[in-house]
Amino acid sequence: MPSGTISTQVTCRDRYPRSPTPYRYLNSGSWIGRASVAARFLRTIVKGARTSGAAFHKLNDQELSSELYLRREFGPELALDHGAILFQAMHAVKDNTAVPDCDPWPELRETDGVWQNTLTGSRPSVYHYNGGGKRHHVAMESKMWWKQCAEANEPAAHDAVRKTTMRFGDRERSFDEICPGHLDQHRSRQDERICGDDLISKVARRHFQHVSV
Repeated sequence: MPSGTISTQVTCRDRYPRSPTPYRYLNSGSWIGRASVAARFLRTIVKGARTSGAAFHKLNDQELSSELYLRREFGPELALDHGAILFQAMHAVKDNTAVPDCDPWPELRETDGVWQNTLTGSRPSVYHYNGGGKRHHVAMESKMWWKQCAEANEPAAHDAVRKTTMRFGDRERSFDEICPGHLDQHRSRQDERICGDDLISKVARRHFQHVSV
Protein backbone atom coordinates (compact mmCIF):
# COMPACT_ATOMS: atom_id res chain seq x y z
CA MET A 1 0.00 0.00 0.00
CA PRO A 2 1.34 3.50 -0.73
CA SER A 3 2.44 5.63 2.20
CA GLY A 4 -0.61 7.88 1.82
CA THR A 5 -4.03 6.95 0.49
CA ILE A 6 -6.92 9.35 -0.10
CA SER A 7 -10.58 8.79 -0.75
CA THR A 8 -11.98 9.39 -4.23
CA GLN A 9 -15.33 10.43 -5.60
CA VAL A 10 -16.80 10.85 -9.02
CA THR A 11 -16.61 14.64 -9.47
CA CYS A 12 -14.19 17.25 -10.83
CA ARG A 13 -12.86 17.48 -14.38
CA ASP A 14 -10.13 16.57 -16.80
CA ARG A 15 -6.61 16.86 -15.41
CA TYR A 16 -6.73 13.58 -13.53
CA PRO A 17 -5.23 10.34 -14.89
CA ARG A 18 -7.68 7.72 -16.03
CA SER A 19 -9.09 5.39 -13.40
CA PRO A 20 -10.09 1.70 -13.56
CA THR A 21 -13.34 2.65 -11.77
CA PRO A 22 -15.66 5.69 -11.76
CA TYR A 23 -13.90 6.79 -8.54
CA ARG A 24 -11.36 8.86 -10.38
CA TYR A 25 -11.07 12.09 -8.41
CA LEU A 26 -9.56 13.06 -5.07
CA ASN A 27 -11.81 13.72 -2.11
CA SER A 28 -9.95 15.25 0.83
CA GLY A 29 -12.64 14.32 3.36
CA SER A 30 -11.06 10.98 4.26
CA TRP A 31 -7.44 9.92 4.12
CA ILE A 32 -4.83 7.79 5.85
CA GLY A 33 -1.06 7.60 5.70
CA ARG A 34 2.22 7.11 7.49
CA ALA A 35 2.85 9.89 9.99
CA SER A 36 5.96 11.16 8.20
CA VAL A 37 4.21 11.45 4.83
CA ALA A 38 1.03 12.87 6.37
CA ALA A 39 3.01 15.56 8.19
CA ARG A 40 4.85 16.52 5.00
CA PHE A 41 1.58 16.54 3.06
CA LEU A 42 -0.15 18.81 5.60
CA ARG A 43 2.84 21.17 5.80
CA THR A 44 2.78 21.49 2.03
CA ILE A 45 -0.97 22.19 2.07
CA VAL A 46 -0.54 24.89 4.73
CA LYS A 47 2.32 26.44 2.78
CA GLY A 48 0.16 26.48 -0.35
CA ALA A 49 -2.66 28.12 1.57
CA ARG A 50 -0.37 30.85 2.89
CA THR A 51 1.08 31.64 -0.50
CA SER A 52 -2.16 31.41 -2.49
CA GLY A 53 -3.06 35.04 -1.90
CA ALA A 54 -6.69 34.08 -1.26
CA ALA A 55 -8.59 35.24 1.81
CA PHE A 56 -8.65 32.57 4.51
CA HIS A 57 -12.43 32.06 4.31
CA LYS A 58 -12.10 31.36 0.58
CA LEU A 59 -9.48 28.63 0.93
CA ASN A 60 -10.62 25.15 -0.03
CA ASP A 61 -8.87 22.02 1.24
CA GLN A 62 -10.29 20.03 -1.68
CA GLU A 63 -8.74 22.40 -4.22
CA LEU A 64 -5.40 22.64 -2.41
CA SER A 65 -5.15 18.85 -2.06
CA SER A 66 -6.12 18.29 -5.69
CA GLU A 67 -3.53 20.75 -6.98
CA LEU A 68 -0.86 19.06 -4.85
CA TYR A 69 -1.82 15.63 -6.16
CA LEU A 70 -1.80 16.80 -9.77
CA ARG A 71 1.67 18.35 -9.39
CA ARG A 72 2.97 14.85 -8.57
CA GLU A 73 5.32 16.20 -5.88
CA PHE A 74 4.71 13.09 -3.78
CA GLY A 75 4.88 10.58 -6.61
CA PRO A 76 3.77 7.07 -5.61
CA GLU A 77 3.65 8.08 -1.94
CA LEU A 78 0.31 9.77 -2.58
CA ALA A 79 -2.31 7.51 -4.15
CA LEU A 80 -6.07 7.48 -4.62
CA ASP A 81 -8.35 4.69 -3.46
CA HIS A 82 -9.92 3.94 -6.84
CA GLY A 83 -11.21 0.58 -5.64
CA ALA A 84 -13.08 1.97 -2.59
CA ILE A 85 -11.15 -0.52 -0.47
CA LEU A 86 -10.72 1.81 2.50
CA PHE A 87 -12.99 4.75 1.70
CA GLN A 88 -16.37 5.22 0.05
CA ALA A 89 -17.34 8.82 -0.71
CA MET A 90 -21.13 8.96 -0.98
CA HIS A 91 -21.73 12.26 -2.78
CA ALA A 92 -23.79 11.70 -5.93
CA VAL A 93 -22.98 13.77 -9.00
CA LYS A 94 -25.62 14.45 -11.63
CA ASP A 95 -23.43 16.13 -14.21
CA ASN A 96 -22.89 15.23 -17.86
CA THR A 97 -19.78 17.37 -18.31
CA ALA A 98 -17.49 14.76 -16.72
CA VAL A 99 -18.79 11.26 -16.01
CA PRO A 100 -22.58 11.33 -16.38
CA ASP A 101 -24.89 10.45 -13.49
CA CYS A 102 -22.26 9.20 -11.09
CA ASP A 103 -23.83 7.81 -7.94
CA PRO A 104 -22.36 5.05 -5.73
CA TRP A 105 -25.70 4.26 -4.06
CA PRO A 106 -27.06 1.82 -6.71
CA GLU A 107 -23.90 -0.30 -6.38
CA LEU A 108 -24.12 -0.71 -2.60
CA ARG A 109 -25.67 -3.81 -1.05
CA GLU A 110 -26.05 -4.77 2.61
CA THR A 111 -25.69 -8.42 3.69
CA ASP A 112 -25.73 -9.46 7.34
CA GLY A 113 -25.05 -5.89 8.40
CA VAL A 114 -22.02 -5.39 6.14
CA TRP A 115 -22.14 -3.02 3.16
CA GLN A 116 -20.41 -4.02 -0.05
CA ASN A 117 -19.68 -2.11 -3.23
CA THR A 118 -20.79 -4.53 -5.96
CA LEU A 119 -18.97 -2.54 -8.64
CA THR A 120 -15.53 -2.93 -7.06
CA GLY A 121 -16.22 -6.01 -4.93
CA SER A 122 -14.90 -4.16 -1.88
CA ARG A 123 -16.21 -3.68 1.63
CA PRO A 124 -15.13 -0.11 2.39
CA SER A 125 -14.06 0.51 5.97
CA VAL A 126 -15.04 4.20 6.09
CA TYR A 127 -18.12 5.78 4.51
CA HIS A 128 -17.86 9.52 4.00
CA TYR A 129 -21.30 11.13 3.63
CA ASN A 130 -20.17 14.28 1.89
CA GLY A 131 -22.51 16.60 0.02
CA GLY A 132 -25.61 14.87 -1.31
CA GLY A 133 -24.53 11.60 0.27
CA LYS A 134 -25.77 12.75 3.67
CA ARG A 135 -29.29 11.58 2.85
CA HIS A 136 -28.05 7.96 2.97
CA HIS A 137 -26.23 8.25 6.31
CA VAL A 138 -28.91 7.26 8.81
CA ALA A 139 -30.41 4.45 6.69
CA MET A 140 -27.01 2.85 6.10
CA GLU A 141 -25.79 3.24 9.66
CA SER A 142 -28.97 1.68 11.05
CA LYS A 143 -28.30 -1.53 9.08
CA MET A 144 -24.65 -1.94 10.04
CA TRP A 145 -24.18 -5.13 12.04
CA TRP A 146 -22.71 -3.48 15.11
CA LYS A 147 -25.88 -1.40 15.55
CA GLN A 148 -27.67 -4.69 16.29
CA CYS A 149 -25.20 -5.73 19.00
CA ALA A 150 -26.62 -5.28 22.49
CA GLU A 151 -23.09 -4.55 23.73
CA ALA A 152 -22.96 -1.45 21.51
CA ASN A 153 -26.21 -0.19 23.02
CA GLU A 154 -25.47 -0.63 26.70
CA PRO A 155 -25.89 2.57 28.75
CA ALA A 156 -22.14 2.86 29.33
CA ALA A 157 -21.42 2.54 25.60
CA HIS A 158 -24.00 5.19 24.69
CA ASP A 159 -22.75 7.46 27.44
CA ALA A 160 -19.19 7.23 26.14
CA VAL A 161 -20.34 8.23 22.65
CA ARG A 162 -22.47 11.09 23.94
CA LYS A 163 -19.51 12.50 25.86
CA THR A 164 -17.13 12.29 22.92
CA THR A 165 -16.06 15.82 22.04
CA MET A 166 -15.13 17.55 18.81
CA ARG A 167 -13.54 20.96 18.42
CA PHE A 168 -15.34 23.67 16.48
CA GLY A 169 -13.10 26.70 16.31
CA ASP A 170 -11.98 27.35 19.87
CA ARG A 171 -14.86 25.43 21.46
CA GLU A 172 -15.21 21.77 22.43
CA ARG A 173 -18.69 20.37 21.76
CA SER A 174 -20.03 16.96 22.75
CA PHE A 175 -21.54 14.46 20.34
CA ASP A 176 -24.84 14.74 22.20
CA GLU A 177 -24.84 18.50 21.72
CA ILE A 178 -24.21 18.19 17.99
CA CYS A 179 -26.50 15.20 17.35
CA PRO A 180 -29.07 15.20 20.19
CA GLY A 181 -31.07 12.00 20.46
CA HIS A 182 -29.30 10.35 17.52
CA LEU A 183 -28.35 7.12 19.32
CA ASP A 184 -31.84 6.46 20.67
CA GLN A 185 -33.73 7.55 17.56
CA HIS A 186 -31.78 5.21 15.29
CA ARG A 187 -31.77 2.14 17.50
CA SER A 188 -33.73 -1.00 16.58
CA ARG A 189 -34.33 -2.68 19.92
CA GLN A 190 -36.29 -5.59 18.44
CA ASP A 191 -33.29 -6.60 16.30
CA GLU A 192 -30.67 -6.39 19.05
CA ARG A 193 -28.80 -9.49 20.17
CA ILE A 194 -25.77 -10.42 22.21
CA CYS A 195 -22.89 -10.55 19.74
CA GLY A 196 -20.25 -11.95 22.09
CA ASP A 197 -17.46 -13.74 20.21
CA ASP A 198 -19.10 -12.77 16.90
CA LEU A 199 -18.27 -9.16 17.69
CA ILE A 200 -14.57 -10.00 18.05
CA SER A 201 -14.44 -12.19 14.96
CA LYS A 202 -16.06 -9.59 12.71
CA VAL A 203 -13.67 -6.91 13.89
CA ALA A 204 -10.78 -9.30 13.24
CA ARG A 205 -12.08 -9.84 9.68
CA ARG A 206 -12.14 -6.07 9.11
CA HIS A 207 -15.94 -5.92 8.92
CA PHE A 208 -16.07 -2.97 11.26
CA GLN A 209 -17.38 -0.15 9.09
CA HIS A 210 -17.33 3.47 10.19
CA VAL A 211 -19.27 6.51 9.13
CA SER A 212 -17.91 9.96 8.45
CA VAL A 213 -19.99 13.05 7.80
